[in-house]
Amino acid sequence: MKTIFMSLVSVLFAATAFAMPTMGDNAVYNVTISQGGQSMQGTLESTITAANNGSYTVESKINLGGQSQVQNQQRSEQEMVSDALVGQILGNCAQYGGKLETVTVPAGTFNTCALPADPQDGTGFTWVGQVAFGVVKVDTTDTQGQKTYAELQSFKFGK
Repeated sequence: MKTIFMSLVSVLFAATAFAMPTMGDNAVYNVTISQGGQSMQGTLESTITAANNGSYTVESKINLGGQSQVQNQQRSEQEMVSDALVGQILGNCAQYGGKLETVTVPAGTFNTCALPADPQDGTGFTWVGQVAFGVVKVDTTDTQGQKTYAELQSFKFGK
């Protein structure tokens, strides 16, 4: 479970945690992980629980296949992506190797940049948009054949 948890968190936030970042930013994803004909479904919820002098605590709660786990990670301001950077990605999507797409997920319909996975990590796309944590949708397969599909169920910006 811990290996799946870590790989899920890293896939969803491969370009670091796409946060605006503000204390209280929250995003909940519906997640499916599959490999070798087996599949697990669940949720991933990430929240910025503390912010202090350019350092952020991101709490990630995953419930996958009926098992739950919570992890807190410290991230520096440099590891967090700002509104301005998400705007730059959307405004220059093709320069980042992506494609502008309108995507509908349970949280709503969003203008996004579909960024391809790094070929060294696998195949697929991450859709980046102006939401808390910046990730609207993920559909990737890693080099070991593990497929991760996640879509934003809900989000809120902190204060």
